[in-house]
Amino acid sequence: MQFIARMSSLGVALILCFATLIYLSSGIIITYLIDARYQQAIIYIPGLLLFCIIKQIAELFNLGCYIKQKTWSVLYIDFTTAIVALTGCYILSGYYQVFGVIWGLVIAQIFRAVAFYVVSQKVLAFHYMWRQLLWLALACIGLVTFITLTVSIYLQVLIVFFSLFVFGYFFYINGFIGENKKLSYIIAAVRLKLKV
Repeated sequence: MQFIARMSSLGVALILCFATLIYLSSGIIITYLIDARYQQAIIYIPGLLLFCIIKQIAELFNLGCYIKQKTWSVLYIDFTTAIVALTGCYILSGYYQVFGVIWGLVIAQIFRAVAFYVVSQKVLAFHYMWRQLLWLALACIGLVTFITLTVSIYLQVLIVFFSLFVFGYFFYINGFIGENKKLSYIIAAVRLKLKV
């Protein structure tokens, strides 16, 4: 059980790191590599990344919903989430256009993640690495906040490389990388995923 919770926590950590790296590098990539007509799309990236993060967290924290091959709770949660998403998008798009649609989807995914977590924990209590994930989330928020205040392209690139160091350090101190024994956790998780 602890192995499953650890691998789910690893998945959350990876999605936080990848989303942060995408955000940190998206400004550089869109500004310097994409046609000027499409550069206004950069304003939608934070909301879309937040949507992706929450959606993936919901997928990683729903393990208890599949115990004993009874998936009715998944159906109910997904159906209710669809209603929340449609309602939220309809109401918020009238006031905020595209941002309203994005935030309607984010609200629906928050509902979905909380519902999956609560139902899953009632069936089978997993002990996730909450403290470590909170520290990582705070580091990600700090990096994202700092890069939005940065104008210099060189400093932005430096922040991207610094974030790689921070993420590598996080994975090392939490035992996800380093020793071969600890690396075997990741390999075992990949094999487990391929069998399913």
